[in-house]
Amino acid sequence: MTSVNLDDYVGSPERLLSASLKLIEENSQDEFDRFHLAAFNRRLTAIGPAIAPISAIMNNRAGQEIAEHSDIAAFLLEHEVYKSYPLSFIEKGQYDRLTTWLSRLTTHDLSSVDAKSCTSIDEWIDEVDAKTPIRLMHSSGTTGKLSFIPRSTLEQDTWLKAIFGYFNNFGYEENVTIGEFQQAPFIYMGYRHGATAHNRLIESAELQLYGNPSMIYTLYPGRMSAEVLALGGRLQAADASGARGEIQLTPSLRRLRDAYLEEKDQTSLRTETFFDRIATELRGKPITMVATPGQIYDFAQAGLSKGMGRLFSPKSNILVGGGLKGRDLPDDWDQIVEDFFGMKKLRQSYGMTETIAPVPECEAGNFHLHPIYIPFVIDNETGGALPRRGVQTGRFGLIDLSAQTHWGGFLTGDYVSMAHGDVTCDCGRNGPYLFPEIQRHTAKEGGDDKITCSATPQVHSDALTYLAKMEG
Repeated sequence: MTSVNLDDYVGSPERLLSASLKLIEENSQDEFDRFHLAAFNRRLTAIGPAIAPISAIMNNRAGQEIAEHSDIAAFLLEHEVYKSYPLSFIEKGQYDRLTTWLSRLTTHDLSSVDAKSCTSIDEWIDEVDAKTPIRLMHSSGTTGKLSFIPRSTLEQDTWLKAIFGYFNNFGYEENVTIGEFQQAPFIYMGYRHGATAHNRLIESAELQLYGNPSMIYTLYPGRMSAEVLALGGRLQAADASGARGEIQLTPSLRRLRDAYLEEKDQTSLRTETFFDRIATELRGKPITMVATPGQIYDFAQAGLSKGMGRLFSPKSNILVGGGLKGRDLPDDWDQIVEDFFGMKKLRQSYGMTETIAPVPECEAGNFHLHPIYIPFVIDNETGGALPRRGVQTGRFGLIDLSAQTHWGGFLTGDYVSMAHGDVTCDCGRNGPYLFPEIQRHTAKEGGDDKITCSATPQVHSDALTYLAKMEG
């Protein structure tokens, strides 16, 4: 078996997402270090000057060469950069100013965006979609502000390849072929449209994988509204400060409230119809599903309550990630899910909206980082990068080399323990890998602001419930 020649990927490291991890891991840590340094310098030169925060770092370094792996850590942006706009831009409907802020985080030209005509966040996102290659992705806004990731159609293409590779590269089962993948309908227990990570993945799957909307099965046909999520975040922040009464019902929120009230009484019937359709059309067939633990557990429980055990083919493609996010699931929740789906073992992943490739869980329960990432563990006290040997514990940072039109380097809010390339996992694979005990760095300090899909449905639901009680 021939190992991957990493030199062939320096100019386009995103192509590594199509290579097998079994081939990739045959390269040594020193070979990966050289590749990462060369690929990073190439990417820095190509897009760094167009990304305002990175350009500032480059200017401060006065052209100093990035000669050591540790030097790369200086280019890890705080993840909060994606919500660094003033909240007043949204509260006052100043979407032209929000567009100017966004232009500092992407290489794409946003001058064609007519943001002054937008009256809501959803309209602004649609305008950016229509006038540029950017496909904005936003967070749940649980801290009161939405984060916006300016991923483009270029990264969307790469993302779908990364998802497909997730089901192949580890070799748990026989590899899934693209033809088989295209025959596995996509099920999502949420809204059909929107700009969350899950909604954008559905969008990409329909356009690039299926070419047929009938292959997408969602519980709700409508939109996961960014406007409602932003309200939900502000409600949580207002509750904390005692200022909830100051929130106003705008025309766009009034329209969303009225639509919700019309559909609210149909929820039980919609769920019943949805499961009946799945049982009739997909029983025994392979399916594709991306969900958080809470979402997939609720899905399994609803199905089991209707007597739907081992409903799908064991060859189904299921990606679970995002953490419990406050959910108190039973200890055997994964066994319940496996019983419903008819699968041998539920595989979980680690990841976030800021990154493209999901990080797969191995048989030993650890998360193995794809070499498209340059990972760092940052000392909590000094802010410096810890040595890249043995097992280190601290704040997790990484450079995502598959990002091509926005900056892929950031310092997460996750507190991790990571084993490096000189440590072998119990599954037999080499590092780097993360141990499963991942804690929010901000949770250690009493907060939580991770960009994740796991809290999104509840935030959206809570905000709609609040809207339904408002008059006017």
